[in-house]
Amino acid sequence: QLGFLIEIQPELENARCAMEAVEAESGREPSQGTPELASRAKSASRIELMPGGSRFNIYPGVFQKETEKFSQSMVYFDWNIEHLESIGIPLDEALSLLSEHDILLTRCPRWDSADDMRFAEISGIAFFCQEQTERKHGAPYDFIKMSAVAWAKGVADNNPFLLATGLNILSYQVWRGPQFREAFDQAQVATHRAARRLKKKYEELIADMSIQFQTDTDTGAKEQGDG
Repeated sequence: QLGFLIEIQPELENARCAMEAVEAESGREPSQGTPELASRAKSASRIELMPGGSRFNIYPGVFQKETEKFSQSMVYFDWNIEHLESIGIPLDEALSLLSEHDILLTRCPRWDSADDMRFAEISGIAFFCQEQTERKHGAPYDFIKMSAVAWAKGVADNNPFLLATGLNILSYQVWRGPQFREAFDQAQVATHRAARRLKKKYEELIADMSIQFQTDTDTGAKEQGDG
């Protein structure tokens, strides 16, 4: 199981309660509900993400805080194409993620471990993309996706090294240059063989992705200059 509790709630009563909560949040009277609020309430009534306990208490001061922020943000996350595009997800990816998200929700009570993992990855991508819009040097999408996949696998495998790797890719802004990647590498303390293998793997992935990102950036700048 992941570090979330996936709780399916009774449809009618909880939809009503969720609707009232969203209306209260927006300052609307119950009679002034809109289709958008109703859609958010329906989503909230179907699934709720909550911190799960021991998996996020590995380093309580760091991971518990991150998980609570994640859970609070995702309960009312605006799952629609326009919003996914607005937080930097390419259109093709946004369409695919939204479709996967909705398909997974329809079969949530029958999830297997692969479904569990994929839902965490999709939610992580959406959460991290939204967070990065608030940063001066927001992460390119490919780095966000790498971060979310590492983070989700760290949660699923109860692996603190992978969990930290996923968060640190974004915290150290490794796409910005060698000095940022060097600081990231120093922070990745690998105390056993498996962690050392993961450290080497992510160092290589980040280096390769950084080269491609710089090439794309240079090409884009050149094309803009020629235009």
